[in-house]
This record gives sequence, C-alpha cells and structure tokens, in this order.
Amino acid sequence: MNWVEPVATLSGLLCVYFSIKQNLLTWVFGFIQVALYTWIFYQEALYSDMGLHVFYMGIQVVGYQTWKRGGNAELEFNPSSIGWWLYVWIFVAIAGSVLLGFVLSSYTDASMAYPDAFTTTASIIAQIMMIKKIVESWIFWIVVNMYAIVVYAVKDLYFSTGLYAVFFIMAVWGLVQWNQIARKNMNYAS
Repeated sequence: MNWVEPVATLSGLLCVYFSIKQNLLTWVFGFIQVALYTWIFYQEALYSDMGLHVFYMGIQVVGYQTWKRGGNAELEFNPSSIGWWLYVWIFVAIAGSVLLGFVLSSYTDASMAYPDAFTTTASIIAQIMMIKKIVESWIFWIVVNMYAIVVYAVKDLYFSTGLYAVFFIMAVWGLVQWNQIARKNMNYAS
C-alpha cells in the first residue's frame, strides 16, 4: 500500500478541522496535504487538480500569514458579506470550468477534464473566500466536495473518495459554525 494517499488524507482532515476552528494549524496541515496530492494527481493524470494543488502550496503560505496578522479572533463578518457577488462567483466558477475543461480536453490527455476543471475553478474561489473568512466559502466547498467524491471514486482513489466524503460533512459543519459566529457578531454590533 502506498503511504502517500493515507498521509495526505489525514493531513486534509486535520486541515479542514482546524479551519472550522479558525486555527493557524489549518495552513500547516494544508501545506502537507497539497504537496502530497500534487504527486498523487500527477500520477493519475488529473492535471487540473495537480495544478490546483501547486497553486494551493502558495495559498497555504498566504493564508497562514493573513490569519496570523488577524490573530485567532473569531470571525469578523456578516452572514451576507458578499451579497450578490455570490452569483458573480458562481458564474465565474462555471465559465472558468468550461474554459479550463476545453483546454484540458483539447490539449492534454487529462482524465475527466470537465469535472476536474470544475473542482479546480470552484476550489480556487472557495480558497480565496476562506482566506477572507467569508461564510459563503463553505457553500463552494460543499459543492466541490460532491464533485470530487465522484471523480476520485471513478479513479479508484479510495482514501481520497473517503476523505472528500468526510470533507463534505465537515463543510456542512463549517457552514453551520461560521453562520452561528456571524449571527453572534451581528447581534453584538447592533
């Protein structure tokens, strides 16, 4: 049995757990996870996911620095912090997925080009929103995780399929937790 996928899986679980708790360790475990998954996705010809995880390595450093400057204080936002911009981001995710999927299917031997492109595009948006502690980031993560479960199951990446099933549950938990904090912050502000 290859040790890389189980270690990446465990690191991913710890990363999401600490993000729900708004703990800086999210970025440490996130870096370990994405570095290992870069290798896994290269081996599986999921090039869009591989590229995403290279991007994520840099994002882990940015996220760590951003959250470190902001301290470990609870979230400072409102539940509808992005309002109608959510629809703009949804459009960007869909358009970006179609464009990236076309490029991957036309110019590479990518496996599952369009679903892979969607998980990549929506994940980038979700990660940017997560760094800014925007509640709606969890909505993107919920959808991404649903797609990832299917993609990784088809590719026989069983640890990864299980990981993203747990990520799906954790994303729902994260949405509930962050919404509760946001409501509490709104009540203090009024």
